[in-house]
Amino acid sequence: MAISGDLNVSYGNTQFNGSVVANSSAVITTTPQTKATFNGEFSQRVGAQLGGGGTFEFNGGYSAGNSPGAVTIDGDVVFGSANETFVEIGGLVQGTDYDHLTVNGNLTFGGILKLSFINGYLGNAGDSFDLFDFTSSSGAFAQIAALNPLQNGLSWNYDAASGVLSVVSITPVPEPSELAMLLCGLGIAGLMARRQK
Repeated sequence: MAISGDLNVSYGNTQFNGSVVANSSAVITTTPQTKATFNGEFSQRVGAQLGGGGTFEFNGGYSAGNSPGAVTIDGDVVFGSANETFVEIGGLVQGTDYDHLTVNGNLTFGGILKLSFINGYLGNAGDSFDLFDFTSSSGAFAQIAALNPLQNGLSWNYDAASGVLSVVSITPVPEPSELAMLLCGLGIAGLMARRQK
């Protein structure tokens, strides 16, 4: 189903079971104490307005933007335990190179954060992406899954408190015993070099 006009949820918990695309002209409203639950894939295009002060729950997949883009939801958001939140990353500029969601309410994390690299991006240590901004948050993603691998020696670090995803180096650090042996070996080598002079 493609939504291009107004859709108002004003009573109870309304369930949507098929795939939904909220086009740029869509206005989906959930009044306070109501919930719109999307059990199929949901795509929120840039310009689509989701708000009203109620709750939006996504159980079958959620993607933001227009490959990529930045969108906003005015109300509470729940990513259910079976949900896959799909994010595209192709560079460091929010909303232009990678997807971003602002939630003016509480954001409950759950399910899988699924990443897809675009425009040849492969990851660099120190890169960071502010994927989510929110008034408050709870829960956590059960898993981060990348459709494309990072470069060797790199991994993801996600901070649920800030909504920021970072690329970190996973170069192994020597164990203390290994480090002691290495230093001892360097000392012996230095001593032998002095004796040979």
